[in-house]
Amino acid sequence: MSGRVAHGRDHHAAARGLVVLDVGGFSCTEPQNERFAARGRATLAARGGLDLDTGREQQDRRLNDVWFTATSGGQPVLEAFNNTTFSVVPRDQPGNLRSCQSGAFDVQRLVVGRSVGVGQSVCFQTEQGRFGLFRILEAHQSVVDLRFRTLPHLV
Repeated sequence: MSGRVAHGRDHHAAARGLVVLDVGGFSCTEPQNERFAARGRATLAARGGLDLDTGREQQDRRLNDVWFTATSGGQPVLEAFNNTTFSVVPRDQPGNLRSCQSGAFDVQRLVVGRSVGVGQSVCFQTEQGRFGLFRILEAHQSVVDLRFRTLPHLV
């Protein structure tokens, strides 16, 4: 997000380590110096996975935080591996990284079309204690397309 620091707009936000930005006539806040351990877009083929801590797509299930398969009926499935857990963001909420840290990380398996839909966001916590968010952009029996962001440490 680009913009300039808005002087005198929100001293409370500044005290919490947030930068207050004045962008196009409205103000918003974003974490100061927020960097990501990993972020990007991943297109996973069936029996492929993603290490959410590094952003690497890998074919070895043991090296991944999320693994893509399909049910016998052909529905795409995302499974959590290596002590990673998911928390599904309700369909009527956009999901953001700050709200992910208060999620109920109790989901290990997501069947796209049943427990989660295309366009829906999913929070995650990796085995390394990092929080993040991915959105399912597209899902088919043979491929799933995700956009993800992983924070470097607990905030």
